Amino acid sequence: MINKRSAFGLFLLSVLMVPVVAAQEEHLYPILQDGRYGFIDQQGAIAVDPTFDLARSFEESRAAVRIGRFWGFIDARGTFVVDPQYDQVFDYAAGYARFKKGGYWGVLDYEGRVVVEPEYEHLLDHENGRVPVEFTRRVARAAGKSGWGFLSMDGEVAIKPQYEAVQSFSEELAAVRISRKFLFVRLIQRWGFIDVAGNWVLKPVYKSARSFTEGLALVRQGGDIGYVDRTGAMVVRLDYKQAYPFAEARARIADKGKWGFIDPQGKVVIDLIFDQASDFSEGRAAVQDGERWGFIDPDGQFIIPPLFDRAWDYEGGVARVRLSGRDGYIDRSGALVWQEAPEGGR
Repeated sequence: MINKRSAFGLFLLSVLMVPVVAAQEEHLYPILQDGRYGFIDQQGAIAVDPTFDLARSFEESRAAVRIGRFWGFIDARGTFVVDPQYDQVFDYAAGYARFKKGGYWGVLDYEGRVVVEPEYEHLLDHENGRVPVEFTRRVARAAGKSGWGFLSMDGEVAIKPQYEAVQSFSEELAAVRISRKFLFVRLIQRWGFIDVAGNWVLKPVYKSARSFTEGLALVRQGGDIGYVDRTGAMVVRLDYKQAYPFAEARARIADKGKWGFIDPQGKVVIDLIFDQASDFSEGRAAVQDGERWGFIDPDGQFIIPPLFDRAWDYEGGVARVRLSGRDGYIDRSGALVWQEAPEGGR
């Protein structure tokens, strides 16, 4: 048994329903220069001139940028594919992006067409062809009742609202929460997992639950905390203050202020010796050792020593870091490819 306490901190269908996205992912990175945001390439050369008031990283060859009050999306040439018109947007994921307009949320497809009208006060990222939405009184009439449910990608109700809370689908399953009531008094809340048709796969018996990643879901059941597989068997039990979902066959754990990693069998493969840690990405994880951040490999060995004020995940072979108070980017060897100019300098 691995340890236990307080912790959390239709694949085929989804493939068929996702629009064709650029075969070669563009890896460009946002920079701030002279008060404006632009983008560099993996070698640190300017790829999109700094002309935006705010910008986020490219995802699926689209980047969210803001001009004035409004957000839109550009391609890797800096051309708008979705004109700035939205109050808020989330990055593209599996060919779709959430947007907010007039106080309500909807969904755009890859070409910027509205596929789910902005009618919802709360709406989460889609996956496996399902969009989690909260049916408030404003929109509940069409669905028959209020609560959380799921739309299909054409905006139709796929799973009727019946849940108190939901998470996005992951690996064809979604965590959903229901309550058992007596005389209109809520007695108990429990999480379970449903499939894309709304059928229970794992009954609602969990006090808390996180989405499935790499075949395992982090749950709390009775006095146990650990990871269950798709049959509901708890294959790893935990006794750590914090634990997180798996990424690249490693899951972060923390206890007594120190962080480490376990493997899918629950074995501690990287001792709890770090002051902070992020998930593994592209075979390395950013960790804090004392005051500085560096990067370790899956065995816990430093491949880039702790030199940085802060470090973030690798993406496309480049990672954002902060060094001497200035943001920059490093390559896989740890060499700087770009860094902000000193204040007052160029």
